[in-house]
Amino acid sequence: VLPVLFQHLPLREDFAEAISVFTCLNLLYEQHFTQIEPYLPKCIEMAALIIDDERVLPEAVPVIREFLRSIYTKHSVAFVQVMQTLNEPLRVIVTKHLQTN
Repeated sequence: VLPVLFQHLPLREDFAEAISVFTCLNLLYEQHFTQIEPYLPKCIEMAALIIDDERVLPEAVPVIREFLRSIYTKHSVAFVQVMQTLNEPLRVIVTKHLQTN
């Protein structure tokens, strides 16, 4: 199921689905980490790409932010490795949201 899901990500059109997608990803992350672990770089990059996009519903932002924080808190080494692969603007976005209450 995950390979098919990730073939259709990141979101390009229906940004209203962001809350559903990241709720699902967070659940998978929390309950089935070993299955989603190979996709963490794509998850973090996707979150960085859309979290500040004006097409994303405001109620999706805290869900995306919590997903990023969860990865950062529980798997900080992997998180930092992925952050180093992102371009500077995306790193700034992610850092800003990690520091936002």
